[in-house]
Amino acid sequence: MLKPFYGWTLARVLAVTCTLSYGILYYTFSVFTLPMEQELGWTRAQTSLGFSIALLVSGLLGPILGKHVDKKGARSLMTLGSLMGSVLVLLWANVQTIWQYFAVWTLMGVAWAAVFYEVAFTVIAHWFKQHRSRALLMITLVAGLASTIFIPLSTWLLAHFSWRMSLQVLSGILALGTILPHLIFLRSFPCEVGQTVDGLPETLPSQPVLSSEKPSMVLRTATFWWLTVSFMFGAANSIALAAHMVPMLTERGYSPALISTAAALVGFMSLPGRAIFTPLSDEKVSSLNLTVVTLSAQALAFLSLLVLPGQLGLWLFVGLFGLSNGALTLARAKLIADTFGTSNYGFISGAMNLWASLAKAFFPVLMGLLYLRFHGYGPVLISLSVLSVLSIFSVWQAGRFHPHANSSRTQNT
Repeated sequence: MLKPFYGWTLARVLAVTCTLSYGILYYTFSVFTLPMEQELGWTRAQTSLGFSIALLVSGLLGPILGKHVDKKGARSLMTLGSLMGSVLVLLWANVQTIWQYFAVWTLMGVAWAAVFYEVAFTVIAHWFKQHRSRALLMITLVAGLASTIFIPLSTWLLAHFSWRMSLQVLSGILALGTILPHLIFLRSFPCEVGQTVDGLPETLPSQPVLSSEKPSMVLRTATFWWLTVSFMFGAANSIALAAHMVPMLTERGYSPALISTAAALVGFMSLPGRAIFTPLSDEKVSSLNLTVVTLSAQALAFLSLLVLPGQLGLWLFVGLFGLSNGALTLARAKLIADTFGTSNYGFISGAMNLWASLAKAFFPVLMGLLYLRFHGYGPVLISLSVLSVLSIFSVWQAGRFHPHANSSRTQNT
């Protein structure tokens, strides 16, 4: 009788630690921006620049840390990343000058690169094959609640304490909930506990993937670059919408209460999006086709808001974009593994994420400039729709250059 597969323990631990990491290191930024600016006299451009710096640093480090996880595992990296993140939140709570603030957020990018989805998904890719989608779903369903949990919690803390004290409390929560769990429970590869991928006595035969013995060779393939472009545009759309959603919906005549509800539901709808994607990916439906459907829903979301009148367009937008945004997280992880295998998953995923991070840093600014140029959000919505269509085209092109990406069963070496 086979002993319980340790990969599920890893998935449960990472579900908790990713929730804490995203909730405290990422989502609380929006809560503390205003009180920080009021006390220190900084502008929104200055505080936002710190966040953008973290995005860039995280993206630049992605391939390097991903390669480390492929070879050495994630235990030491995620443990040190959690420790670093906890200390940085404390330092954030004590900043007095803008240069101290920029230094903290530059280092925060290092912590992000060590503890966010990219590393967690690499761990799962090394441990799971047949049940990879279910393991990823376990992590992302829980971590998808990070903003739902920590934005209200941070707001409550801010109502009772100063922003500095609130950050100190959150630093303690992060330290207690992530450092020891990463140190105690994480294992790099199944062989460390005497198991195999999925805990099965042998792996199943399947179709070949792109050779990844030399990961740098993958960066020279057309498949890699078409997928990178696709995911970059998808990330650009998500972050641009997050930055401009409230003023965009205000311009279209929706009330503040309705906008608040719509914004909350976009995040909530990502959860059923992931729940729907997983059983489909377990069937004989290719990860490439699922990704195309997911991106098509994103394009239809923008067109619905642009073309359809009143609340019909709004709620179709909320449903379609929320579902697609949630599913895209899993689609990206599965498509990378199905196409390139898992031996160098961390490096390849990190290299793709570098370009996505650049898009996240610059596209909100570009959309803002587009709004100023045309004095309205209509051209912005058209641009976001075009980006979605280009993203679909790029995935389709990747399938042309690597036909096995169209298969739902590929080797994960």
